[in-house]
Amino acid sequence: MSIELTYAEVEAVLAGLHHIADDKRVAFKARLKHFQRLKFPDGSNTGTGKRVVYTIDMFVKLAFAIELTQIGMSPKRIVHILRLNWELCAGSIPLAITPRAHFDKWQPPISHNNYVWMLSPESLRDLAEGGEDDLDYYGLLTVIPMADLEHNLLVGDVGVEGWERDMGADYRQTIIVLRPFLFSLVGLLMEVRPDISIVDIWRDTYESLSDPVRNGLDRKLVIGGNNGINP
Repeated sequence: MSIELTYAEVEAVLAGLHHIADDKRVAFKARLKHFQRLKFPDGSNTGTGKRVVYTIDMFVKLAFAIELTQIGMSPKRIVHILRLNWELCAGSIPLAITPRAHFDKWQPPISHNNYVWMLSPESLRDLAEGGEDDLDYYGLLTVIPMADLEHNLLVGDVGVEGWERDMGADYRQTIIVLRPFLFSLVGLLMEVRPDISIVDIWRDTYESLSDPVRNGLDRKLVIGGNNGINP
């Protein structure tokens, strides 16, 4: 059965991750509500009086949105970026969350799971000569292996094959190191919900992928029930 989280559980985990002071929790909740008003992630805006149930996919999307908030981007711009680029990057999430002792649970087995999400922010885009268009954000967020990071920073060939990126600058990059970010997130979630295991979360991140993204991984995750896997 898929994991279901309440809004209170989601807020508690994200507040803990970002070390939000107790007397600032109301202000932090207002930030989360702003994304909810923007209907992000999908399914979070259920209308007045209706309880929101968060899946792991929704929870992880919101966690990434708050990470981008930390670099000073507006909620509207963050939503554009994540909606347009999520399918390009989401396949790296179940890979990065794989405990190293269990790389063989992928068929064929993986040899590493160190990835970074790389973003060239452009918060002044609305003032630029060319103006701002939603499609400009496509390809702005990319995922690369950690081993290729230096090359991509120096050469600047980050992007989506067959797509000419029209935003950002190669010399201006924000990087989220995926594995430590996700395991920090997962660790706090398991403190708030001790009934949830790493296997449950791992499985849900994989099963939430769309068919094209899952097929694009060129490998399948093969795990049974809760077999005691720990990060």
